[in-house]
Amino acid sequence: MKKAAAFLCMIVMAVCLSVGISAAEDAKAVYQAAREKTYSLVSVDFTQTEITKSVSETTSPGYSNVTTQEDTETTVLQINASDPANPQMKIEKSLATWGEDPLIEVYVKDSCLYVSLFGTGMKESMSAEELAEVNFAILTETDGPISTNSEDLSEYGTNFALSENSDGTRTVTFQIDIDAILQEYEVDLSFFTEAGGSLTFPENSYTAVISADGYLLSESCYLTVDISYSYGEDYRSHYNSNLQISIVYKNPGQPVSIEFPDDLDEYIDLDAYEPDYSYDPYDDYLFLDDGPVTTDVYGL
Repeated sequence: MKKAAAFLCMIVMAVCLSVGISAAEDAKAVYQAAREKTYSLVSVDFTQTEITKSVSETTSPGYSNVTTQEDTETTVLQINASDPANPQMKIEKSLATWGEDPLIEVYVKDSCLYVSLFGTGMKESMSAEELAEVNFAILTETDGPISTNSEDLSEYGTNFALSENSDGTRTVTFQIDIDAILQEYEVDLSFFTEAGGSLTFPENSYTAVISADGYLLSESCYLTVDISYSYGEDYRSHYNSNLQISIVYKNPGQPVSIEFPDDLDEYIDLDAYEPDYSYDPYDDYLFLDDGPVTTDVYGL
């Protein structure tokens, strides 16, 4: 009887284990399918928010300093490339610590690239091929999970979970095996630890919400980094940072309509701009035979 009970227990454990593995594989497959479907869209509309909170503490004999900082970077990106011959794009990036007004603005409209940096706007005409390269560069260089050339972090995922929501959406969560990533890229931290330092990643999580029709509705990645360093018995330095990156997709799979500023025509036209090379700045200075510039002539 005991042998039969033990045998039955083994069967139950095996079934439970296989169900758990299957559920994890299903969650991973669901996320990867949604990721591929969303990232293949030629028209996208999303807002990415990156929040970094850090605390730095340094102590030494007679000295102690603690610095805290919080930065919020927001990127609004819209691309409508349904017509390859006339792609449209809008990017607005801002830092909350510098004010809510966008610091960097990039627009593509009517075969022209518009860029505004700190309030100064410039524009330049481009061919469809050049504009397509701009769109691709933006998508592949954007920080965060949306980047089309970024690693699919689910490949390094553990502890997958899939849940069904009452509104028909699904949520996939997993944790990231940081050690696997470091090993994949052959990152050796031994030199740091041998010098008296430590680098750990205490917490991380990844959450994705998927629509009923299989598109990503949102992604969020949370990561904490903890760095400590000591020199001798007196000097101590500790740094802790929490990074939260989140992306919210607006109506994925639907047409994207982009609203542009009214003042694009007032941007400096680089095609018509002709720099004046006749002016030589060295004409305003006096030189000695044995040395460099001595003084500005207007100061004489």
